[in-house]
Amino acid sequence: MKRFLVLGLLAGLVLFASESNAGVLKFAGTTSSTQGVANALAWSMDVVFTPSSGAVANISSAVLTIGTETFLLNTAGSSNPDTVTVNSVVGANNDTATLAMDFLGSSPGSVGSTVAILTGLVVNGKVDVPAVASDANIAALAALGNLVTGGSLVVAPGFGGTGSNLITLNGSIPAPEPSSVILLTGLGLVVGRRFLRRVSKK
Repeated sequence: MKRFLVLGLLAGLVLFASESNAGVLKFAGTTSSTQGVANALAWSMDVVFTPSSGAVANISSAVLTIGTETFLLNTAGSSNPDTVTVNSVVGANNDTATLAMDFLGSSPGSVGSTVAILTGLVVNGKVDVPAVASDANIAALAALGNLVTGGSLVVAPGFGGTGSNLITLNGSIPAPEPSSVILLTGLGLVVGRRFLRRVSKK
């Protein structure tokens, strides 16, 4: 029974690791802005990227949620590149990954339907990697708990419905939701049980 549980949990961890490192980044934090309506709002973002052998990886999709507004990546001929750039910074354990994205207007309120551009969102890594935007390098920089700083989001119209907002996104790489961990662990237990059955039949 112990072997079954250990194998199941190990399989769950392997599944979780493969999911979290499959070209997907997750961020969460709180906004800051001099415009009160856009200040102190909870935000989260999921980003899917295509790894590269160069320093820059292209972002293929992204979902940014700020408060009750959800923004989708603008993939229709935007003049602003949607990228993750890996930077090797001189010194120990301070390399970074910097993200830039162009979003469509939000739903349901059409915030940023004229302009919605995010630049300078920096993942502050705790390892040294070469300036190559590979899956492994980006995953190493964007490890659980690492800080995300300096994201400058410009939206027009702003959260007040008129004018524009300049919003700073700061946060971290969040832990997975408990439901996701439970699901992956459950899958791991199923895999472990099947493996044990096969072994016992031999």
